[in-house]
Amino acid sequence: MRTQMETRLNKFRCFEVEERLKEMRFQLLNLSPPKRTGGIKMKTTVLCYERCSTCKKALNWLKEQGVEYEQRPIKEQNPTKEELTEWYRRSGLPLKRFFNTSGNLYKEMNLKEKLASMSEEEQLALLSTDGMLVKRPLVVTKDHILTGFKEEEWKVLLNEN
Repeated sequence: MRTQMETRLNKFRCFEVEERLKEMRFQLLNLSPPKRTGGIKMKTTVLCYERCSTCKKALNWLKEQGVEYEQRPIKEQNPTKEELTEWYRRSGLPLKRFFNTSGNLYKEMNLKEKLASMSEEEQLALLSTDGMLVKRPLVVTKDHILTGFKEEEWKVLLNEN
């Protein structure tokens, strides 16, 4: 059984192969390949909560790695249903990974019991109602969607290019 990390890395490896094939086609036609902008250089958005110690740790780590990012306060500018739907589909992660399962609001709403009987649409709509329900930090790049701060995963996925 593959872990989620292995699945995500395999998807990226397929992407790398496709990119290499594109470059080879350009070489065969004596054309210059388009300039590649590594995932780390493009706009990275980090949705976080200013009082969250994990978010602070993640932001410090990003600074140490030289990653340029735009910070978005998750409580004041909670993600829309459309954004969450796109990120969920792109991530390949289970929808539950987008929920802040250790948060007070999650527990107060007894979502551990309720989510199983809710459709994806209902869960996404619920997530969009309050940023405090969303797992943080939530990092959105051109190539990846990361939920929560897992330093080893971030090292691999954000420094691939």
